[in-house]
Amino acid sequence: MNENKTPEFPTPEEINKANSTASTGQVRDDGRSAAFFTAADVRAMTRAQVRANLDKILLSMQSDKFE
Repeated sequence: MNENKTPEFPTPEEINKANSTASTGQVRDDGRSAAFFTAADVRAMTRAQVRANLDKILLSMQSDKFE
């Protein structure tokens, strides 16, 4: 005899708990600068701008689009 059981779905709390371990966390961006810079963008920057955006520049350099 076949018992037709409905599948048990996780509760929203269980889903949130599982997702919390995979979350990237809060994004820290002041919204004033681009998230991605091209090589031309970097060449046009002052030394102070390069220093202020160095982390984003280094991430941009890893992209195939950084030319």
